[in-house]
Amino acid sequence: MGDVDKIKEMRRFKQWISELISRIWRKIKLSRFFLGVICLAIGVSFTVCFYEGRQLKSEYDQSMNIWEEHLVNKANAEQRSGEGVSESETLTQSAEDVKGQTSASSIQELADLVWLKESTRGQHNFSKCEAIGKVNTIGHGIWKDKNGIQHWMCFENHTEEMKVLEDWIQDKRDKGMSDQELLCLYSGGNYKNCQ
Repeated sequence: MGDVDKIKEMRRFKQWISELISRIWRKIKLSRFFLGVICLAIGVSFTVCFYEGRQLKSEYDQSMNIWEEHLVNKANAEQRSGEGVSESETLTQSAEDVKGQTSASSIQELADLVWLKESTRGQHNFSKCEAIGKVNTIGHGIWKDKNGIQHWMCFENHTEEMKVLEDWIQDKRDKGMSDQELLCLYSGGNYKNCQ
């Protein structure tokens, strides 16, 4: 009876192997199914992000253009001697002319525009400054010398860097530069309408 027992044992072993393979195959099918579902979800997410990202970029570009046009129109209105400007604006302009300086809000608006263009309002700090716990989100004082060595200036906080930028803007205005000229000088010609 030893041969019969061996045959039964071999059949049980064969059945156990086929059940094991069947269980493994079911798990593989389930894992393939879940893997497929996960891949599908990732694909849909990337597709949605791609289309939404394009729309967000478009809206961002439109808002930047509107902001630039606002500042240019405001600068042009300040440069005009009163043509097309209301009486209250003319009085304000005359008061500024008497003081011999432009309004602080205009300087702050220009500084804010530079901050927006250079770092998207602080979202992109200069990495060399960030590494030492300081900031430079306005792109001020970063240059390469003739040998290609990069130099940079870092600030303790945002208030300090904005003060430096506002002083720079005031200095250039005192020297007779228009807002568009000083923006082009600051950016090295990289902003809109620079030649």
